[in-house]
Amino acid sequence: MIILCALLLALSGEVLFAQAPPLHVEYVLPKQMLFTGETARCILRVSFEQSFVREHLLPIVQRRTSLPFLLKTPFDNKALPGWHWLPSPAPSSGPTLAVDDAVVTVAPSPAVVRNGTRHAVVDIERRFRITQAGRVILPRARLICASTSGFETDFLGQRTPRDRTEVEVIAPAVELEVLPPPSLGRPAEFRGAIGRFTLHARADKTSAHVGDVVILSIDITGSGDMAALAPPTLGASPAFHLLGTRVELSPDMLIQHHELRVLDTTATVLPECALVSFDPDAEPPAYRRLVAPRIAIQLLAASAPTVLDAPSVHAGGMGPAAVAPLSSVDEALSDAPLAPAPWTTLALCTLPWGFAAALGLKRYVAARRLRDGGRRAARRATGLAIRALARGGDPGAILITWLAARLRLEPALVLGPELRERLHHASVPAELGVRVQRMVEATLAARWGAAAPLTRAPAEALILEMEAAMPAMEPTP
Repeated sequence: MIILCALLLALSGEVLFAQAPPLHVEYVLPKQMLFTGETARCILRVSFEQSFVREHLLPIVQRRTSLPFLLKTPFDNKALPGWHWLPSPAPSSGPTLAVDDAVVTVAPSPAVVRNGTRHAVVDIERRFRITQAGRVILPRARLICASTSGFETDFLGQRTPRDRTEVEVIAPAVELEVLPPPSLGRPAEFRGAIGRFTLHARADKTSAHVGDVVILSIDITGSGDMAALAPPTLGASPAFHLLGTRVELSPDMLIQHHELRVLDTTATVLPECALVSFDPDAEPPAYRRLVAPRIAIQLLAASAPTVLDAPSVHAGGMGPAAVAPLSSVDEALSDAPLAPAPWTTLALCTLPWGFAAALGLKRYVAARRLRDGGRRAARRATGLAIRALARGGDPGAILITWLAARLRLEPALVLGPELRERLHHASVPAELGVRVQRMVEATLAARWGAAAPLTRAPAEALILEMEAAMPAMEPTP
């Protein structure tokens, strides 16, 4: 009887030990109240008793790992509405374990004490942002491992598990509260940049002549998602014309290269570059306007073209002393080849004229395009926009692109606070300009979840109404 009770106690202890192993997994989120578009960190923390792992756990996946765990996580789950998981750099060294379908290196953390026993700790960190306001759920994660009650030595002298039991430990789901950026105090220049950023400016030259091209580079670093960042706007300057902008993107930096043509010598600094962002880590969270340091530049008048001096009749063999005797000329003529055929002479004579005509035609076409100033593209924009809406394109993006074409502006200038003033100068009625400004602001607000997305019907109606006012917007060439 005593032996039977002891056996039952041992078996029950074995089952309880298999059901509640010294393993623990949990989410650690530094912030559980976020703003839409804010980049946040999520840490999945695993703690375990090292002696238990060494004496009772079996490999769970076929690939070799230093920790015999399999973690099933919601990371990179594209089915979660509003969630965007961002790439996170892995530690250069540390233990390895299986996370979803990959073997990853994890970062060790300081040990903790649970139930009087020292546990080792490893962290799996991911960055994310949420674009949907409201209460959202971070689904649970599961740690799966295979355990055995002990090992035996077989007849070959090898250590084999006595049994195999699959164990699952759950990290409970976490509820997050996501708020849109506050509308109170929101600057008109705000385009959805959420985070703490810094701007640094540099130029490829400190002096330039009229007609030269200066490259102004803006380096943006910070805590936000660079891939989703609306680039900062470049201020207007009558001394420069923006030819184009090239963007370089990395996980922790965005670089803009602005190519500026020098038009005159009235400026002493390069144009201003500003970024309006919402800093969720400030106390209290607040909007900030960041301006890159202005770069001084010396602008010079266009250099005069070089005029080649005509050769002197007394230099280089053209003076009287260089004239050959008549006998020498006769000898040279006697040895000269026959004259070319008439058609060859005609071709050689007309070739420069043909080249000059082609060059003149090219310059005429370029001058005509310059005089056109984008009017042809502007006239075609409405038809292309209506067809794009009919094909199911994004109404907000189509509206902004159409406005840029019709006003003959860079798309970034359409998103700026001076849009209403530009519409006023284009003779757009004040009431219509107000509605256009509001619709563009609503389109931007929809990007970070603060408003409903723009639909086809109001976008198409506004485009057609603006088209009716278009003759007043296009000056006669």
